[in-house]
Amino acid sequence: MSIPQDTLGQNWPSDGWPSWETTIPEMGVCVEEICLGAIIGVTAKSDGDGALNRLLADHSASFLSCSIVREGDFFVLVHEEKKVARLNKELCTGLSKAIRNQQTRLQAYIARGDAILAMQETKSKRLLPIEINVYASLDDADDVGAKLSKSHIFLQPLRYELNERRYMNPHVLRFEGQPNDDTVHDYTLSDAEEIHSIHSSSDESLSSDGDEIDVDDMFGVQLQHIFQANFPVDRRIKSSLLQHQKEAIGFISQRENGQILEHSLWNYNDTDEDEPFYQHFFNGERRAKPQEASGGILADEMGLGKSLVTLSIIAGSLDVAERFAGRPEQSDLSKKKSPTQATLIVVPSTLLIDNWVNEIRRHTFPGSLSFHKHIGSERHAERELLQKSAIVFTTYATLTSEYCRGQNTLSKIDWFRIVLDEAHYIRNRATKQFQAVVNLSAQHRWCLTGTPIQNSIDDLGALVAFLRVPILDRVPAFRKFISTPISSGKRDRFHNLQTLVHAICIRRTRDVLNLPEPTTETRKLPMSLVEKTQYRDLLHECMTKIDMTVSGRRNGKVNSTVLESLLSLRLFCNNGKAAAGIPVDSDEALSYLEQLDKNVCSYCSSTIFWLSDTPDTDGGIFLSGCRHLSGVPISLLEKSKNHHTLIEIRATPLMKQYPTKLLALLSEISQNRHRKCVVFSSWKKTLLIVAELFSSKGIKYSMIEGSLSLSKRLQELQKYQNQMETNVLLMTLGTGAVGLNLTTSSRIYLLEPQWNPSIEAQAIGRALRLGQVSNVTIVRYIMEGTVEE
Repeated sequence: MSIPQDTLGQNWPSDGWPSWETTIPEMGVCVEEICLGAIIGVTAKSDGDGALNRLLADHSASFLSCSIVREGDFFVLVHEEKKVARLNKELCTGLSKAIRNQQTRLQAYIARGDAILAMQETKSKRLLPIEINVYASLDDADDVGAKLSKSHIFLQPLRYELNERRYMNPHVLRFEGQPNDDTVHDYTLSDAEEIHSIHSSSDESLSSDGDEIDVDDMFGVQLQHIFQANFPVDRRIKSSLLQHQKEAIGFISQRENGQILEHSLWNYNDTDEDEPFYQHFFNGERRAKPQEASGGILADEMGLGKSLVTLSIIAGSLDVAERFAGRPEQSDLSKKKSPTQATLIVVPSTLLIDNWVNEIRRHTFPGSLSFHKHIGSERHAERELLQKSAIVFTTYATLTSEYCRGQNTLSKIDWFRIVLDEAHYIRNRATKQFQAVVNLSAQHRWCLTGTPIQNSIDDLGALVAFLRVPILDRVPAFRKFISTPISSGKRDRFHNLQTLVHAICIRRTRDVLNLPEPTTETRKLPMSLVEKTQYRDLLHECMTKIDMTVSGRRNGKVNSTVLESLLSLRLFCNNGKAAAGIPVDSDEALSYLEQLDKNVCSYCSSTIFWLSDTPDTDGGIFLSGCRHLSGVPISLLEKSKNHHTLIEIRATPLMKQYPTKLLALLSEISQNRHRKCVVFSSWKKTLLIVAELFSSKGIKYSMIEGSLSLSKRLQELQKYQNQMETNVLLMTLGTGAVGLNLTTSSRIYLLEPQWNPSIEAQAIGRALRLGQVSNVTIVRYIMEGTVEE
């Protein structure tokens, strides 16, 4: 039987739960208790200073824990038999319905920084941001999940958990990297660990009445009609295609040719022989001919060769594209658009354009597929190249920049085809990036993405809008027929979603390649005595800063001080003792922004993966030294304005004693000198220390980080891939997550836990792809007794 626990895992007295007079029996702990997930983004109104002050005084952990019990029509947070706060009425009503007649337990968690901030407010405005873990018996899990979703309460991945528990979230649609079985699995988190999931708190849960839906069932299509089609591969393609790639070519060709597919959104109705018609699956609209979107989503997992499929389609349709370009210019609301034979391929970064160019040279005969890069300062005097090339490459940033400045070069063209690489970049309809892309004109539209749904069902809605799927491309219709049914709690609530994705999407997993699963190993390392003392001193210093900020004796915001302190502790685990204060290194600054959830470009709303002063390191827009585009107040970085933000290896004196973690890395690399290894870290400073350490031991390496120019990055990558004696690649995670192929690597080292696991997963995915012939081992490092646990 699980034992009830309070803050920091302290057991309640042996006679059971606290003697709160209104505690209800069904909230007791049951024998087969499992954790269902967390309710996030909710608040509780503080009931006074006493209990909350006692919580803050008694415990120095990064979060606080309270039991939740019923008091009349409300639920209250309790600590040591004293009320701390009360949930709002709407949430209480939903919880009451969900746990009625069920053995369910609720546990609240409060971030210490949030509690401190709340104490500064007046009592009437004192709201505590909390997260609620939900526990129930295995038998009741499905029913509780269904009732919660019916009340529009959706469970998210855990951030807080105090002991080992069995975990099964009934509101989860599994994506790549998650288990494919439907069984309950063990899920262990430590006190200080915080997992920032890619899932957000949305109004749509992705479950099927408690049964987890495999993403391959959701996004896969029956391929029998494609097998029968047997579309030939164009003579311009010199590479042999695998069966799954030929199937994708068949799927794309059929949609572009207007053939009626088995999984159409239009049903043929010939009950009236004199006037048969097609009827739309969702709204019943009738038409003499079906109006299908001439495009779709290629949602294969990363590494299955989506680029080769795309090039094969482009090569095989050049004759049709030329005929399209030869038609008269079309008038669209008095704005003439010039038709072109070109396929416009939009990518996240210029580095990815070079990857595409390499794919062209690898898979096609010389001169058979012409291409042009629409990037850089010379891009506006190129009309003929945009018209004559088979492929035009550009970046999301370039497209957005032109859109914002009214330079609509690309929007004046009627493209034969548009392909969005990493199409999830447009998942937010509110961004200028989405608007710039969706306003382009094209005959055919395709999305390439292994994750068509990242945060919520609205992500898919944005792709559907770009594809211009009739009826569903409008927001009200998508919500009515897709989003609303999902949140209804009904058993068949995913039927419409499955119908849609089966019609417009094809997806296969890495299983078709028969690649071995990577081996994951975790190294939990004890600190040395010196490190323990230094860490304890740093922790005390951080707590003092927070307390002084709270009391007003130190300038600054409490939230910023807490996050700055967490960053300092994280950096210590990698780099050892270092100077305190606002980070002046670009990667540290980005990590600081990530903790604030502000690593988003104020210009185009895109996620920032690295900061740089070099114009050619990203997708056409570079970030200036003051970091205006990152949305950081200038005053925040004033003190670092005159500092060197880049640290040269030659200027760093040899350290007398390297940190334990980096010495452990050295030991592993030394034991695997003849294997290609990639070392990932969020921080360039860490990699510079590693580089110094490796140099002192005669270990050759390449290094790629955000401040390097594109040409320098390619040079470093080629050195790693082609030189036998260079078997180690040091890389910051932001650059590793976008646009690199690392299939030569057999060992991956992750030097610290990440705030955003999806960035880590994308970086790892660069090695787990078509062309990988080695078994891949992933090694993670965690320092014991620190914020990393």
